[in-house]
Amino acid sequence: MSEVLTVYLKPTNYCNVGCDHCYLSEATRAEKNKLSLNKLEIVCKRIKELMHSERKKKLHIIWHGGEPLTISAKTYAEMFDVIDMHFPDHTESMQTSLIPLKDEHISIIRDRFNFEIGSSIDFSQRKIKGSSERYFDLWLNKVALAREANIDVYPGVVPTRNEIGREKEIISFFIDNNFDYVNFERYNIFGLKEVPSDWPTNYEHSMFLIELFNIVMSQVHNQEKTIYIKQIIAGINGVIHGMPGDRWGTTCQKDFLVIEPDTGVNTCPDRSSHEKHFVKLDQIKSIQELQQSPLRKSWIKTQGLHHFNNFCMKCDYRLWCKSGCPIASKFNDGECSGYKLFLNHIKKYREASNDNEGRLIQYARREANE
Repeated sequence: MSEVLTVYLKPTNYCNVGCDHCYLSEATRAEKNKLSLNKLEIVCKRIKELMHSERKKKLHIIWHGGEPLTISAKTYAEMFDVIDMHFPDHTESMQTSLIPLKDEHISIIRDRFNFEIGSSIDFSQRKIKGSSERYFDLWLNKVALAREANIDVYPGVVPTRNEIGREKEIISFFIDNNFDYVNFERYNIFGLKEVPSDWPTNYEHSMFLIELFNIVMSQVHNQEKTIYIKQIIAGINGVIHGMPGDRWGTTCQKDFLVIEPDTGVNTCPDRSSHEKHFVKLDQIKSIQELQQSPLRKSWIKTQGLHHFNNFCMKCDYRLWCKSGCPIASKFNDGECSGYKLFLNHIKKYREASNDNEGRLIQYARREANE
């Protein structure tokens, strides 16, 4: 268990950017309810109780949604006052589409999020008036607005089947637009009645990661400018050092909270709108009601005991992989939720030469462009 409690705090679920594979339903994204200051006060008190009970030393808040930038800077200032009173030493970040970014938000990002902001971007799902190009132009304009204030934007992509085969194009886009770092999340389908046609299988996702790896390691080998990919860095650190990271070895069910605008609680953003709330923090008498929630305990048990394949105990990566994300399909299309084909590819690259191991370490330290 980590000493850090990570809280996904959702001031609203409202979002006016339509993405087909959003983890929230259209109905949820249409809700304009906001987290009130009175409810936020209760949330902070309950978080403090949980941290004390579970011996958490640090708090990190991720402003999430919905679209958190649909909230005004004035409202955020009021929320920050409440949070700072309870947690003067906490840290914060934000995940946003960036589309609603306005000048009024710039000082928030500078002062509260250490000149950094995470932004989702999609290469096939988001369009403006039917055009992906219009969406990209608007998104890049918002990136430019942030950069004018010396704010770094860290893109996050959820690859679909539409991105498979476009790996080189995608990497070139980020390099050409002066990004240093990108995160490729897994397209999760938890709670959906039917599997979307654009959902990549575990095997297809592994192959996508392998192709990304081949491209960036070729760039490192040729001393070309490259981009740092979170999942590749995590995979390298796992294979070489046995370190958990990103989707491997996560303890999210014990160490994460997702708090909805109505104070409902879950431990996963992807599950939060599909499951009954564990509790509502403004309706419980003590934090023990959350800790003893049957659904929370069930997910902790799933992550620790049940989300494993029969072959996991014999796997070279078992001590730090732990079968990956607990809501991912643990095996389909010949591949596991730990993406062993991808990890084996890193291992084979490492073993091919001593120089290759040096390149992997250089890349994982984010020193390849120096």
